[in-house]
Amino acid sequence: MMKNRDFDKVVSFMQGASWGMVIVGAYLFFTLFYPFGLIIALIGAFLVLQWDFLW
Repeated sequence: MMKNRDFDKVVSFMQGASWGMVIVGAYLFFTLFYPFGLIIALIGAFLVLQWDFLW
């Protein structure tokens, strides 16, 4: 029974790390493409956030 709880903790940590990477990626994409225009940067950041849902 204890192994199941440990496994759940590891899975929860990995999900949090995954979301952290997605948010950092969207922020970096936004900051890199902001000079090309606000709309392009927002669309790109949104697509990076959606990429997590595709996998």
